[in-house]
Amino acid sequence: MDNSDFVGEPVRFRRIYVVEPRYNVQLIEKYADSVEFLTNGTDHVSDLRDMIKRNLTDFDPETDALITMGRAVACLITGLIVREIWPSEKISFGIYRGDSYEFMKIDGEP
Repeated sequence: MDNSDFVGEPVRFRRIYVVEPRYNVQLIEKYADSVEFLTNGTDHVSDLRDMIKRNLTDFDPETDALITMGRAVACLITGLIVREIWPSEKISFGIYRGDSYEFMKIDGEP
């Protein structure tokens, strides 16, 4: 069973949450009213869980999206926290495709 689907064009979110600041953030800005970072990219691994969870407080699965850009451990922790807080919600994720992003909604149900 497929538990995901691509979001059609045009894509616009209230806010996009990026795991860590990297690369060309200006490219992301065209898809949202604002861009928030869950970490600063230099945080110690032992601090990531609390920081990411705190920075996702205002995340709304209906209007916001995630981009898992950054260290693998920070992206993994973000995914675990998202499923802990929103176990059955569809979450929009941005996938980089050359010079743009495509957004996919991923369902939490197996």
